[in-house]
Amino acid sequence: MQEDPPTDNVSQLLAGLKIDASSHSNKISSQNKCIETQNQSIQQLKTEFADMKMAFQTEIIKLHNIINSTEHRLTNANQGVNQRFEQLDNRLLDLHVSTANLSGPKGILDVPVHPHINFAGLPKETDQFVFFIQEALITSAGRFADEKQKIMWIASFFHQKGSNVEGCPSHNWWRGLLHKNAAAQGLPTVNASSHAPYVIDELKSAQLFITALEATFTNHREAEESREKLQLIRQTRDQSIEEFNIIFNMLLFMVDMDSVSKCDLYQSAVNPIIHELGIMRGGWASIKDLESKQAMAVQLYHDDEGMKLAKRIKKASNSSHAPPRIEHKINPSQHSTSIPQSKVVDSSPASDPMAMDLDSIVAEMKFSYAVYRILCRQNQICQRCGFVFDKDHVHAKICPKPTTSWLPWAQ
Repeated sequence: MQEDPPTDNVSQLLAGLKIDASSHSNKISSQNKCIETQNQSIQQLKTEFADMKMAFQTEIIKLHNIINSTEHRLTNANQGVNQRFEQLDNRLLDLHVSTANLSGPKGILDVPVHPHINFAGLPKETDQFVFFIQEALITSAGRFADEKQKIMWIASFFHQKGSNVEGCPSHNWWRGLLHKNAAAQGLPTVNASSHAPYVIDELKSAQLFITALEATFTNHREAEESREKLQLIRQTRDQSIEEFNIIFNMLLFMVDMDSVSKCDLYQSAVNPIIHELGIMRGGWASIKDLESKQAMAVQLYHDDEGMKLAKRIKKASNSSHAPPRIEHKINPSQHSTSIPQSKVVDSSPASDPMAMDLDSIVAEMKFSYAVYRILCRQNQICQRCGFVFDKDHVHAKICPKPTTSWLPWAQ
Protein backbone atom coordinates (compact mmCIF):
# COMPACT_ATOMS: atom_id res chain seq x y z
CA MET A 1 0.00 0.00 0.00
CA GLN A 2 1.47 3.38 -1.02
CA GLU A 3 1.74 6.07 1.74
CA ASP A 4 0.54 9.63 1.20
CA PRO A 5 3.28 12.25 0.91
CA PRO A 6 3.78 14.44 4.03
CA THR A 7 2.19 17.83 4.06
CA ASP A 8 2.73 20.92 6.19
CA ASN A 9 -0.74 22.31 5.67
CA VAL A 10 -2.65 21.78 8.88
CA SER A 11 -5.90 22.53 7.11
CA GLN A 12 -5.26 19.81 4.53
CA LEU A 13 -4.41 17.35 7.25
CA LEU A 14 -7.54 18.22 9.15
CA ALA A 15 -9.53 18.04 5.89
CA GLY A 16 -8.08 14.58 5.28
CA LEU A 17 -9.35 13.60 8.66
CA LYS A 18 -12.66 15.16 7.67
CA ILE A 19 -12.45 17.77 10.47
CA ASP A 20 -13.70 21.29 9.83
CA ALA A 21 -10.87 23.68 10.91
CA SER A 22 -11.72 26.70 8.82
CA SER A 23 -12.40 28.89 11.88
CA HIS A 24 -8.98 28.08 13.37
CA SER A 25 -7.27 28.83 10.09
CA ASN A 26 -8.99 32.18 9.80
CA LYS A 27 -8.02 33.10 13.36
CA ILE A 28 -4.38 32.16 12.79
CA SER A 29 -4.34 34.13 9.58
CA SER A 30 -5.79 37.22 11.25
CA GLN A 31 -3.25 36.98 14.07
CA ASN A 32 -0.41 36.73 11.58
CA LYS A 33 -1.64 39.87 9.88
CA CYS A 34 -1.93 41.65 13.24
CA ILE A 35 1.62 40.66 14.15
CA GLU A 36 2.89 41.89 10.82
CA THR A 37 1.07 45.20 11.31
CA GLN A 38 2.55 45.63 14.78
CA ASN A 39 6.04 44.85 13.50
CA GLN A 40 5.63 47.56 10.90
CA SER A 41 4.46 50.00 13.61
CA ILE A 42 7.46 49.12 15.77
CA GLN A 43 9.84 49.69 12.89
CA GLN A 44 8.19 53.04 12.21
CA LEU A 45 8.50 54.01 15.90
CA LYS A 46 12.18 53.05 15.87
CA THR A 47 12.74 55.26 12.86
CA GLU A 48 10.87 58.17 14.44
CA PHE A 49 12.78 57.74 17.74
CA ALA A 50 16.12 57.76 15.94
CA ASP A 51 15.11 60.96 14.13
CA MET A 52 13.99 62.57 17.39
CA LYS A 53 17.25 61.54 19.11
CA MET A 54 19.29 63.06 16.33
CA ALA A 55 17.27 66.29 16.45
CA PHE A 56 17.57 66.45 20.25
CA GLN A 57 21.35 66.03 20.11
CA THR A 58 21.53 68.75 17.50
CA GLU A 59 19.54 71.13 19.73
CA ILE A 60 21.77 70.34 22.73
CA ILE A 61 24.88 71.13 20.72
CA LYS A 62 23.33 74.42 19.63
CA LEU A 63 22.42 75.34 23.23
CA HIS A 64 25.93 74.44 24.41
CA ASN A 65 27.43 76.71 21.77
CA ILE A 66 25.07 79.52 22.74
CA ILE A 67 26.01 79.16 26.44
CA ASN A 68 29.72 79.22 25.66
CA SER A 69 29.29 82.26 23.48
CA THR A 70 27.26 84.05 26.17
CA GLU A 71 29.82 83.19 28.85
CA HIS A 72 32.62 84.53 26.67
CA ARG A 73 30.71 87.77 26.09
CA LEU A 74 30.00 88.18 29.82
CA THR A 75 33.67 87.60 30.64
CA ASN A 76 34.76 90.24 28.17
CA ALA A 77 32.11 92.64 29.45
CA ASN A 78 33.18 92.02 33.07
CA GLN A 79 36.79 92.74 32.22
CA GLY A 80 35.76 95.94 30.51
CA VAL A 81 33.68 97.03 33.53
CA ASN A 82 36.57 96.27 35.91
CA GLN A 83 38.93 98.32 33.79
CA ARG A 84 36.50 101.23 33.78
CA PHE A 85 36.07 101.03 37.57
CA GLU A 86 39.84 100.97 37.98
CA GLN A 87 40.18 104.05 35.80
CA LEU A 88 37.44 105.76 37.81
CA ASP A 89 39.20 104.90 41.11
CA ASN A 90 42.46 106.32 39.78
CA ARG A 91 40.74 109.54 38.76
CA LEU A 92 39.06 109.86 42.18
CA LEU A 93 42.39 109.23 43.89
CA ASP A 94 44.09 111.91 41.78
CA LEU A 95 41.27 114.31 42.59
CA HIS A 96 41.55 113.50 46.31
CA VAL A 97 45.31 114.04 46.34
CA SER A 98 45.04 117.33 44.48
CA THR A 99 42.35 118.51 46.93
CA ALA A 100 44.55 117.55 49.89
CA ASN A 101 47.50 119.47 48.43
CA LEU A 102 45.36 122.57 48.03
CA SER A 103 43.68 122.46 51.46
CA GLY A 104 46.54 121.50 53.78
CA PRO A 105 49.67 119.44 54.43
CA LYS A 106 50.06 116.20 52.55
CA GLY A 107 48.25 113.24 54.05
CA ILE A 108 46.24 115.16 56.69
CA LEU A 109 42.88 114.12 55.22
CA ASP A 110 43.99 110.49 55.02
CA VAL A 111 44.57 110.06 58.76
CA PRO A 112 42.01 107.55 60.15
CA VAL A 113 39.50 108.89 62.67
CA HIS A 114 38.04 106.73 65.48
CA PRO A 115 35.89 108.90 67.76
CA HIS A 116 34.81 105.90 69.85
CA ILE A 117 38.40 105.09 70.91
CA ASN A 118 40.13 106.73 73.87
CA PHE A 119 42.94 105.95 76.30
CA ALA A 120 42.74 107.51 79.76
CA GLY A 121 45.86 105.78 81.07
CA LEU A 122 44.28 103.01 83.15
CA PRO A 123 46.53 99.92 83.28
CA LYS A 124 43.67 97.60 82.35
CA GLU A 125 43.22 99.54 79.07
CA THR A 126 46.85 99.50 77.99
CA ASP A 127 47.11 96.12 76.26
CA GLN A 128 43.90 96.59 74.28
CA PHE A 129 44.82 100.14 73.25
CA VAL A 130 48.35 99.17 72.16
CA PHE A 131 46.96 96.28 70.12
CA PHE A 132 44.51 98.63 68.38
CA ILE A 133 47.21 101.24 67.66
CA GLN A 134 49.67 98.74 66.22
CA GLU A 135 47.03 97.19 63.95
CA ALA A 136 45.91 100.63 62.76
CA LEU A 137 49.49 101.72 62.02
CA ILE A 138 50.07 98.59 59.92
CA THR A 139 46.85 98.81 57.91
CA SER A 140 47.06 102.60 57.45
CA ALA A 141 50.83 103.02 57.10
CA GLY A 142 50.53 104.90 53.80
CA ARG A 143 48.22 107.53 55.26
CA PHE A 144 50.86 109.15 57.48
CA ALA A 145 53.45 111.57 56.17
CA ASP A 146 56.12 110.76 58.78
CA GLU A 147 56.75 109.33 62.26
CA LYS A 148 55.86 112.63 63.92
CA GLN A 149 52.38 112.54 62.43
CA LYS A 150 51.94 108.97 63.72
CA ILE A 151 52.88 110.06 67.25
CA MET A 152 50.52 113.05 67.14
CA TRP A 153 47.74 110.75 65.89
CA ILE A 154 48.33 108.33 68.79
CA ALA A 155 48.33 111.21 71.28
CA SER A 156 44.95 112.39 69.96
CA PHE A 157 43.37 109.43 71.81
CA PHE A 158 44.78 110.54 75.19
CA HIS A 159 41.56 111.64 76.86
CA GLN A 160 38.69 110.28 78.88
CA LYS A 161 35.30 109.50 77.42
CA GLY A 162 33.71 112.66 76.11
CA SER A 163 37.07 114.23 75.09
CA ASN A 164 37.74 115.36 78.66
CA VAL A 165 41.50 115.77 79.32
CA GLU A 166 41.27 117.22 82.84
CA GLY A 167 43.02 114.91 85.29
CA CYS A 168 43.64 112.33 82.56
CA PRO A 169 46.89 110.40 83.32
CA SER A 170 47.68 109.68 79.67
CA HIS A 171 47.26 113.34 78.67
CA ASN A 172 49.42 114.50 81.59
CA TRP A 173 52.11 112.01 80.55
CA TRP A 174 51.97 113.36 76.98
CA ARG A 175 52.36 116.94 78.24
CA GLY A 176 55.31 115.79 80.33
CA LEU A 177 57.02 114.36 77.24
CA LEU A 178 56.47 117.64 75.38
CA HIS A 179 58.02 119.58 78.28
CA LYS A 180 61.00 117.22 78.28
CA ASN A 181 61.36 117.58 74.50
CA ALA A 182 61.24 121.40 74.73
CA ALA A 183 63.79 121.46 77.55
CA ALA A 184 66.17 119.30 75.50
CA GLN A 185 66.12 121.98 72.78
CA GLY A 186 66.30 124.97 75.11
CA LEU A 187 62.74 126.01 74.29
CA PRO A 188 60.20 127.38 76.80
CA THR A 189 58.57 124.50 78.68
CA VAL A 190 55.53 126.35 79.98
CA ASN A 191 53.67 126.18 76.70
CA ALA A 192 55.51 123.29 75.07
CA SER A 193 54.02 122.58 71.65
CA SER A 194 53.58 119.27 69.87
CA HIS A 195 54.63 120.95 66.60
CA ALA A 196 58.23 121.47 67.75
CA PRO A 197 60.86 119.04 66.42
CA TYR A 198 61.04 115.76 68.33
CA VAL A 199 64.53 115.04 69.66
CA ILE A 200 64.12 112.89 72.80
CA ASP A 201 64.27 109.09 72.51
CA GLU A 202 60.58 108.55 73.35
CA LEU A 203 59.53 110.71 70.37
CA LYS A 204 61.99 109.56 67.71
CA SER A 205 59.55 107.02 66.23
CA ALA A 206 56.03 105.73 66.75
CA GLN A 207 57.33 102.35 67.92
CA LEU A 208 59.57 103.94 70.58
CA PHE A 209 56.60 106.06 71.65
CA ILE A 210 54.44 102.94 72.05
CA THR A 211 57.23 101.21 73.98
CA ALA A 212 57.43 104.14 76.40
CA LEU A 213 53.66 104.11 76.77
CA GLU A 214 53.67 100.40 77.64
CA ALA A 215 56.49 100.84 80.15
CA THR A 216 54.54 103.62 81.88
CA PHE A 217 50.98 102.30 81.94
CA THR A 218 51.32 98.51 81.85
CA ASN A 219 50.21 96.60 84.93
CA HIS A 220 53.39 94.77 85.93
CA ARG A 221 51.50 92.65 88.48
CA GLU A 222 49.05 91.32 85.92
CA ALA A 223 50.68 87.87 85.81
CA GLU A 224 50.79 87.69 89.61
CA GLU A 225 47.15 88.77 89.86
CA SER A 226 46.15 86.17 87.27
CA ARG A 227 47.96 83.50 89.27
CA GLU A 228 46.10 84.55 92.42
CA LYS A 229 42.78 84.44 90.57
CA LEU A 230 43.63 80.97 89.24
CA GLN A 231 44.21 79.72 92.77
CA LEU A 232 40.87 81.11 93.93
CA ILE A 233 38.67 80.29 90.95
CA ARG A 234 36.07 77.54 91.42
CA GLN A 235 33.41 76.17 89.10
CA THR A 236 29.94 77.15 90.33
CA ARG A 237 26.87 74.94 90.23
CA ASP A 238 25.13 76.95 87.51
CA GLN A 239 28.28 77.12 85.35
CA SER A 240 28.79 74.61 82.56
CA ILE A 241 32.16 72.95 82.10
CA GLU A 242 32.61 74.67 78.73
CA GLU A 243 32.12 78.13 80.26
CA PHE A 244 34.46 77.32 83.13
CA ASN A 245 37.17 76.08 80.75
CA ILE A 246 37.04 79.36 78.80
CA ILE A 247 37.44 81.45 81.97
CA PHE A 248 40.20 79.20 83.31
CA ASN A 249 42.17 79.28 80.04
CA MET A 250 41.79 83.06 79.80
CA LEU A 251 43.41 83.51 83.22
CA LEU A 252 46.00 80.86 82.43
CA PHE A 253 47.12 82.76 79.33
CA MET A 254 48.89 85.40 81.46
CA VAL A 255 50.68 82.86 83.69
CA ASP A 256 53.86 80.95 82.87
CA MET A 257 53.37 77.51 84.42
CA ASP A 258 54.37 73.92 83.71
CA SER A 259 51.84 71.33 82.56
CA VAL A 260 51.66 69.45 85.87
CA SER A 261 50.92 72.63 87.84
CA LYS A 262 48.22 73.59 85.35
CA CYS A 263 46.53 70.22 85.81
CA ASP A 264 46.76 70.47 89.60
CA LEU A 265 45.15 73.92 89.60
CA TYR A 266 42.44 72.77 87.21
CA GLN A 267 41.74 69.65 89.28
CA SER A 268 41.26 71.74 92.43
CA ALA A 269 39.09 74.31 90.64
CA VAL A 270 36.73 72.03 88.74
CA ASN A 271 33.44 70.74 90.18
CA PRO A 272 34.29 68.22 92.97
CA ILE A 273 31.68 65.81 91.59
CA ILE A 274 33.59 65.69 88.28
CA HIS A 275 36.75 64.97 90.25
CA GLU A 276 35.07 62.13 92.18
CA LEU A 277 33.59 60.62 89.01
CA GLY A 278 36.98 60.84 87.31
CA ILE A 279 38.53 58.84 90.15
CA MET A 280 35.72 56.28 89.93
CA ARG A 281 36.12 55.86 86.18
CA GLY A 282 39.90 55.73 86.41
CA GLY A 283 42.63 57.60 84.53
CA TRP A 284 41.72 61.04 85.87
CA ALA A 285 44.61 61.45 88.29
CA SER A 286 47.21 60.17 85.81
CA ILE A 287 46.49 62.81 83.15
CA LYS A 288 49.18 65.51 83.19
CA ASP A 289 48.19 67.38 80.02
CA LEU A 290 45.67 70.21 80.50
CA GLU A 291 43.92 69.80 77.15
CA SER A 292 43.40 66.07 77.75
CA LYS A 293 42.20 66.71 81.30
CA GLN A 294 39.71 69.34 80.14
CA ALA A 295 38.46 67.00 77.41
CA MET A 296 37.87 64.25 79.98
CA ALA A 297 36.16 66.76 82.30
CA VAL A 298 33.73 67.67 79.51
CA GLN A 299 33.01 63.99 78.91
CA LEU A 300 32.44 63.35 82.62
CA TYR A 301 30.27 66.46 83.00
CA HIS A 302 27.86 65.25 80.31
CA ASP A 303 27.64 61.73 81.83
CA ASP A 304 24.38 62.39 83.69
CA GLU A 305 24.06 58.94 85.26
CA GLY A 306 27.67 58.93 86.39
CA MET A 307 27.43 62.44 87.88
CA LYS A 308 24.29 61.48 89.82
CA LEU A 309 25.97 58.34 91.14
CA ALA A 310 29.14 60.18 92.19
CA LYS A 311 27.07 62.88 93.89
CA ARG A 312 25.10 60.31 95.90
CA ILE A 313 28.21 58.40 96.91
CA LYS A 314 29.96 61.60 98.00
CA LYS A 315 26.92 62.72 99.96
CA ALA A 316 26.53 59.33 101.65
CA SER A 317 30.25 59.14 102.42
CA ASN A 318 30.28 62.60 103.98
CA SER A 319 27.28 61.78 106.16
CA SER A 320 28.70 58.41 107.22
CA HIS A 321 32.11 59.93 108.12
CA ALA A 322 30.74 62.88 110.10
CA PRO A 323 30.54 61.14 113.58
CA PRO A 324 34.30 60.27 113.85
CA ARG A 325 34.89 63.75 115.29
CA ILE A 326 34.11 62.13 118.71
CA GLU A 327 37.51 60.43 118.48
CA HIS A 328 38.98 63.34 120.48
CA LYS A 329 37.44 61.80 123.61
CA ILE A 330 39.20 58.44 123.17
CA ASN A 331 42.13 57.55 125.39
CA PRO A 332 45.58 58.35 124.02
CA SER A 333 46.47 54.66 124.05
CA GLN A 334 43.62 53.95 121.66
CA HIS A 335 44.05 57.03 119.52
CA SER A 336 46.65 55.44 117.25
CA THR A 337 44.23 52.73 116.15
CA SER A 338 41.48 55.18 115.22
CA ILE A 339 43.47 57.21 112.70
CA PRO A 340 41.68 57.11 109.32
CA GLN A 341 43.44 55.21 106.59
CA SER A 342 43.66 58.30 104.41
CA LYS A 343 46.04 60.01 106.86
CA VAL A 344 48.24 56.92 107.03
CA VAL A 345 48.46 56.74 103.26
CA ASP A 346 49.23 60.45 102.91
CA SER A 347 51.99 60.42 105.55
CA SER A 348 53.83 57.39 104.18
CA PRO A 349 56.54 58.14 101.60
CA ALA A 350 55.72 56.98 98.09
CA SER A 351 58.29 55.60 95.71
CA ASP A 352 56.53 57.22 92.78
CA PRO A 353 54.74 60.54 93.55
CA MET A 354 52.84 60.32 90.23
CA ALA A 355 51.32 56.92 90.98
CA MET A 356 48.07 56.36 92.85
CA ASP A 357 47.06 52.86 93.96
CA LEU A 358 43.55 51.69 94.74
CA ASP A 359 43.90 52.21 98.50
CA SER A 360 44.85 55.88 98.11
CA ILE A 361 41.97 56.43 95.68
CA VAL A 362 39.53 54.88 98.14
CA ALA A 363 41.00 56.92 100.99
CA GLU A 364 40.91 60.17 99.00
CA MET A 365 37.20 59.91 98.19
CA LYS A 366 36.32 58.40 101.63
CA PHE A 367 34.83 55.43 99.83
CA SER A 368 32.55 52.95 101.62
CA TYR A 369 31.80 49.85 99.56
CA ALA A 370 28.80 48.92 101.71
CA VAL A 371 27.17 52.29 101.09
CA TYR A 372 28.06 52.02 97.42
CA ARG A 373 26.31 48.62 97.09
CA ILE A 374 23.19 49.91 98.82
CA LEU A 375 22.99 52.94 96.53
CA CYS A 376 23.52 50.78 93.44
CA ARG A 377 20.70 48.44 94.43
CA GLN A 378 18.37 51.32 95.22
CA ASN A 379 19.02 52.95 91.85
CA GLN A 380 19.21 49.70 89.81
CA ILE A 381 22.84 50.28 88.82
CA CYS A 382 25.42 47.58 88.21
CA GLN A 383 28.04 47.53 90.98
CA ARG A 384 30.82 46.50 88.59
CA CYS A 385 30.45 48.66 85.47
CA GLY A 386 28.41 51.53 86.94
CA PHE A 387 25.75 51.41 84.20
CA VAL A 388 22.03 50.61 84.42
CA PHE A 389 21.23 47.04 85.51
CA ASP A 390 19.28 46.19 82.31
CA LYS A 391 17.88 42.95 80.85
CA ASP A 392 21.33 41.78 79.74
CA HIS A 393 22.50 41.92 83.34
CA VAL A 394 19.39 40.05 84.51
CA HIS A 395 19.79 37.22 81.97
CA ALA A 396 23.54 36.89 82.58
CA LYS A 397 23.11 37.12 86.38
CA ILE A 398 26.42 39.01 86.36
CA CYS A 399 27.84 42.02 84.58
CA PRO A 400 28.00 41.06 80.86
CA LYS A 401 30.47 43.83 80.00
CA PRO A 402 34.20 42.99 79.69
CA THR A 403 36.21 43.29 82.87
CA THR A 404 38.32 46.04 81.30
CA SER A 405 35.27 48.34 81.43
CA TRP A 406 34.54 47.61 85.10
CA LEU A 407 35.14 50.17 87.81
CA PRO A 408 38.59 49.99 89.46
CA TRP A 409 37.41 48.41 92.72
CA ALA A 410 35.25 45.89 90.82
CA GLN A 411 38.29 44.68 88.90
